Amino acid sequence: MRGWGMLVVISSVVLTGCGGSDDDDSDDLFRERTGIYFHNQLTDYSGSGTEDTDTRVDVIIRNNLSDPLFEDHQYSTTQQGGMAFKLDSDTETVLFDVNTDVTTVVDDKGLTLAAGANYTLVLMGKLAGAGEQIPNLKSFRQVAVSVPSNQVRVRFIHALSDQSGQTISIALKGSSVANNLPYGAVSSYVTGTPVVATQLDAEVKVGAAAAITRSCDIELGKSYDAIITHPAPDSTGVALFCQQVASS
Repeated sequence: MRGWGMLVVISSVVLTGCGGSDDDDSDDLFRERTGIYFHNQLTDYSGSGTEDTDTRVDVIIRNNLSDPLFEDHQYSTTQQGGMAFKLDSDTETVLFDVNTDVTTVVDDKGLTLAAGANYTLVLMGKLAGAGEQIPNLKSFRQVAVSVPSNQVRVRFIHALSDQSGQTISIALKGSSVANNLPYGAVSSYVTGTPVVATQLDAEVKVGAAAAITRSCDIELGKSYDAIITHPAPDSTGVALFCQQVASS
C-alpha cells in the first residue's frame, strides 16, 4: 500500500514597481487575469423552509453592484466553474461584498490577490451567525504542480460552520494527513495513490467524535482543494466537495 506524503512547494513572485512611466498602459494590457473559483457554503438553521433560496448570494467586487462577479449563486455541492478578471496592479487588495436578496452578509472584505494566480474562494458561516460563525469570505491560492498519472494531490479546508468550535483531523487510507485543523484553515497539500481511481475517500474526525468516511469525485494526475463542509445549507451533517486546481 502506497502512503500519502507531504509535498512542499516554494514559489516566488517578482514585483516590479512602476513610477508612472509610459509602460503603465502596456503593463495593464499584458497583465494576466486572476481566476476565482467560488464555493458558497453559507448555512441557515432558521427552520424557515426557504433555506435554499435565503442562502443564494451575489459576489461583488470593487463595490460594482451592476456587474456581480457571481450572481444568484446557490449553495455549492459540486465542483465550480471559475470567473476571471484583471487586477489594477500585479498585486491588489480587492474589496469583496456578498449579498443575499435582503442583506449584505460580507461587507468590504479586502482580499489580497496576485495577477495570473487562481484562488478557491469560500463563503462560510451561518446566515444569522455570531462570533466566528458570522459569514466570512476566505481565499486560498491554488498551487498547480505536475502530479504522477497514477496519483492525486489534495489539501483540505475546514468550512463546517456548525462545528466552528471544533478542529478536524483527516486521514487517507489510514494515514494521517492533517491534525487538529481549525475552522477556516487549510491543510498542506499531500500526494498519494487513492484506493479508487475516480474517488477520494477521506476519514474525517470532528473534535472528539468518531471518524467518518466522506468521498468526492477526482481524476488521477490532478490537484484538488477538498472542502469539508455541510451537505446542504440547513444540514448539520458532514460532506466533502472537491474543487480541481486550475491548470492541474
